[in-house]
Amino acid sequence: MSKSYVSLEQKVCLVCAKAFDSGAVLLDTRLKDSMERFTVTGWDLCPDDKARYDDGYIALVEARPPTEGDTLKPDEAYRLRRIVHIREAVFTTIFNIPPRLEDGTMLAVTFAEPAVMDMLEEMSK
Repeated sequence: MSKSYVSLEQKVCLVCAKAFDSGAVLLDTRLKDSMERFTVTGWDLCPDDKARYDDGYIALVEARPPTEGDTLKPDEAYRLRRIVHIREAVFTTIFNIPPRLEDGTMLAVTFAEPAVMDMLEEMSK
């Protein structure tokens, strides 16, 4: 495919890891043919997962545990098959981590080990 000086911006969903159109058009200000048709610029929530977040749900994404440290970055996460959306009020009764960041915004997503997902599946029965 030929290159162009314009590109359609895409983001990758933090929850489902699918690329989606952001609606923005990117422009090479030097007007050089340097861009592909689509350019992924970062992470965000896709429209479906954003709607759940806006309704008060936090997404738990099953992922392999990190090998070092206790923080797993989205691009380092090896996502497994299960995704669960939990209301903020329920999240606080199950987990010992705060559902809100220091600035008061609710967590959009957290990665959970398979054992945690098994526990949630057992609790839902």
